[in-house]
Amino acid sequence: MHSFTILATLLSLAGIHAAPAPEPLTKRVSDVSINIYDGASCGTSQGAVSVASIPADGGCYGISAILTQNTDAGLITTQLPAGCTVTFYTNPTCSSVNQHAGTKTGECFQFGAGQFINSARTVGNCS
Repeated sequence: MHSFTILATLLSLAGIHAAPAPEPLTKRVSDVSINIYDGASCGTSQGAVSVASIPADGGCYGISAILTQNTDAGLITTQLPAGCTVTFYTNPTCSSVNQHAGTKTGECFQFGAGQFINSARTVGNCS
C-alpha cells in the first residue's frame, strides 16, 4: 500500500511537469498614437500636421481638423498588441457607416476625397 502511494505521487508530479508552457504575456498599451496628415497619403513632404493619442479603453475619441489643415490620412505609430484594432470613423461619434479597422503599426489609410478622419476607438485586447 505504501509503495502504491509513492508511485501515485511520482506519477502525478510527472504529469505536472509535462503541462504545456503558458502563453507569453503580450504587452498592453494605455493609448495608441496616430499621425494625422493633410493630404491623400502619409508621405507628404510637410509631415504630420498633428498627432492623436487614442485612449486604449474603447471609448470614442474625436479627431478635429487643425486650423486650415484637414484630417485626410492617418498612420498608426504605436506597436499594437495582438488582438488590438483601432477603428476610424468619418463622423465625430464613432458611429459612421464608413469605417476603417487598423491592425498594424505603420499602416497608412484614408477614406477618400472629402471624407475625413473624425473619430476613432480601440477594439479588442489593447489595454
